[in-house]
Amino acid sequence: MKILIDGTETPLSGSFGNLEEVLQEILRNRISGGKIVCTVRLNGENYSEKAPHDARKIEIGDIYTLEIGTTDKTEICRSFLENSGMIFDDLRESVQKISGLFRMADEKEANRHFVKFLESYRDLIQMLRQSEGILKLDFQENLVSLEKLSDEIIAAQEKEDWIMLADLLEYELAPLLRGALRLRGADA
Repeated sequence: MKILIDGTETPLSGSFGNLEEVLQEILRNRISGGKIVCTVRLNGENYSEKAPHDARKIEIGDIYTLEIGTTDKTEICRSFLENSGMIFDDLRESVQKISGLFRMADEKEANRHFVKFLESYRDLIQMLRQSEGILKLDFQENLVSLEKLSDEIIAAQEKEDWIMLADLLEYELAPLLRGALRLRGADA
């Protein structure tokens, strides 16, 4: 089996039964903490798991070549911050749509969009936290405001207070997201 990490052939020592064991060894001992895996090619084909632990099904004898591509975490964070304006714009558009649906008493449709929005919003906060740590930036004030408002938004949703939820989204969160664009000033 030939293993390439970022184009450099890398020998592995040890006994492995399947692809998952090989990948775990590579992640544990061959990739520095400042990098993450961005591509995996197995026998010349792009590979990604369709379900957790699918790599266990690929036996070691079926692996001829394994190519791993990595990316520096700082580059990912910089790219995220450079493109964050579009993310904030998309979230603001969603907030306007969702608040309008709640005001029209279309709770079912509004909640359907709200769940998707909430996932993106949480991912955004998580990525901001990671970028803050990796790039040594200070988003603390912005993040505290976004997270505090998250709690209020969730509380309104749990109480099924749709008008309060619409107000929080439109009059509190949308302006906060607009102001969060100042985070881009940190794109080093």
